[in-house]
Formats: sequence, structure tokens, C-alpha cells
Amino acid sequence: MRRYVATLVPVLLLAAALLTSCAGRDPLADVLVHQEAIVDLLERHAEDPAAAAQAVTSYLADHEAELTSALSAARALHDELADDPRAVADLAVAHQEALRRIGERTLALRKNLTLMAEPAVQAALDRVLRGD
Repeated sequence: MRRYVATLVPVLLLAAALLTSCAGRDPLADVLVHQEAIVDLLERHAEDPAAAAQAVTSYLADHEAELTSALSAARALHDELADDPRAVADLAVAHQEALRRIGERTLALRKNLTLMAEPAVQAALDRVLRGD
């Protein structure tokens, strides 16, 4: 449960920061697309950790510029949102279903110890969920 909370909190902060960064756009949706894509790849290759690692590494390489831009915007706005927990909560509620779904799927993946023993798999999850 701690891991789920430790994963979900940064996702919510990232969500809030990204959603407020662009007027007229929903940058959170862009981040959620990347999160869903990584989780999809890991679920698809869950029985073959080497294939999963290769798939997520390739995905991140192909989408690095988009992801870096989104995460950079989130970091820049993080300090601005620190004093407005209501705004963070409102934004999280707007995307709660997608955030819940990603959180639950990620938690299930983390229980696959063979998959999680692959360093590239853990790195990919950290990259899209926490911005590491």
C-alpha cells in the first residue's frame, strides 16, 4: 500500500502542475497517455521481463522529447501549486478515473517481482510516474 501511495502522490502533483500549465489544453491528458502506454507495454510483456524492458526502453526513446517537455513544465509549476491544495484537489478529481486506473494497474505490475527485477522496467515506471 505504501508503494501505491508513494506512486500516486507524485502522479497527482504532476497532474495538477501539468493541467494548470496550458490554457485551453489539457497537458495532463498527454502525460496520462504516456503512463497508460508504458503500463500497457508492461502488461503485454509481463511474462517476458527482457521483452518488457526492451519495449519500454524503445517507447521512452521515441517519446523522450514530449515527456521531458511535460515533466519540465510540471517541475516549474510545482512551487506555484504548493500553496493551493484546493486547486490540486480539483484537478485530481477531474482525472480521478484515469489516475485510479493507472495506479491500480501499476500496483498489480509491481507485484510481479520477476518483471520488477528488470532495471529498465523500474526505470521506465519511475520516469513516467514520478518524473525521474
